[in-house]
Amino acid sequence: YIETTLNLTYGSASFPFERMNLDTFYVQMPVNADSVSFADVQQAYESLFGNITAQYHAMAAENKQFIFCHLRPLENQLKNGSETWEMVSGVGEGPINLLTFGPNDYWIWWNQSPNQSGICDGPAYPGGYGSDAAEEIEIKVHLRKAMPCGYYSCINPVVIKAVAWDFPNSNQTSPNMYSSYLFDNLSYLPNFHFCLSPEEMNFYLNGAERIIYNPSPTGAKPEGLSFVSIDMQGDLLLLPDFISNPTHIAYITYATLITNPNPPLNL
Repeated sequence: YIETTLNLTYGSASFPFERMNLDTFYVQMPVNADSVSFADVQQAYESLFGNITAQYHAMAAENKQFIFCHLRPLENQLKNGSETWEMVSGVGEGPINLLTFGPNDYWIWWNQSPNQSGICDGPAYPGGYGSDAAEEIEIKVHLRKAMPCGYYSCINPVVIKAVAWDFPNSNQTSPNMYSSYLFDNLSYLPNFHFCLSPEEMNFYLNGAERIIYNPSPTGAKPEGLSFVSIDMQGDLLLLPDFISNPTHIAYITYATLITNPNPPLNL
C-alpha cells in the first residue's frame, strides 16, 4: 500500500534525468497476530512521505523529480511485537549534458574524496573534483535512457547486482584492457591501471547499457521489467597473494511500468 501509493501519486517514470539521488529511511510498525492495523500503516506512510519530501527539498537542483521508492521489511527484525521496514527513495535531477565522453574525459576508476581530482590525465587535469569514472558512466546511462511518452509510474521495483566477472568480453586481445563490460583490472597482469581513457569510458558506458537492457546471459534484465536507474560504484578488492583488483559494481533498479492517467503531484 505505502510503496504503491507513493509511486503512483508522486513518482514519474517519464522524467529525463542524469543523476539518481538515493536515500534510505526506516520505520517501525507494530505487529499483532501477524497483521498491522490500517492506522499504523497510515502513520508509517505519513512518516515516510515526510522523509521523501525533505530529501526532495534538500536538493539544490532546480530540475528534479521524485522517481520511485522501494519498501521492504528488514530480515529478522520482528522484535517485541514491532517490525522494522526499510525504504529506498530515488529523486532524479538534471541538467542534461553530452551523450558520450569526449577527448578530455580521463577519469579515475574510483574517488572517495571531494578534494581529489576525478580527472586523472589529459588537458583537463586537475578537474572533476569528487567525481570518478563510475559516477560519470552512471550519469550518461541515465541521460541516454529512453523515456516513455505520457505519464508512467514505477511499481514493485527490484535491485540487481552486476559484477564485472559475470560479463566477460570474449573479444579481449590485451590483458587488463576491456576484459569485461564493467571496468575490472588485476595487478599481476600487464597494462594494470586506474585511469580510464576516453575510449575506455565510452566502451564501459556501452557495456553498462549492454548489461542493463539485455536478459541473461548477455545482461541482467529480468523478464517483463523496465530499467529505472543504475548506481555504479567503484571498489578495490584485495585478493590472495597481495593482488589488487580495482573494479566497478553496478546496482541496477528495474520495475514494472504502468500508465498513469494523471501527472505526478508535487512534493
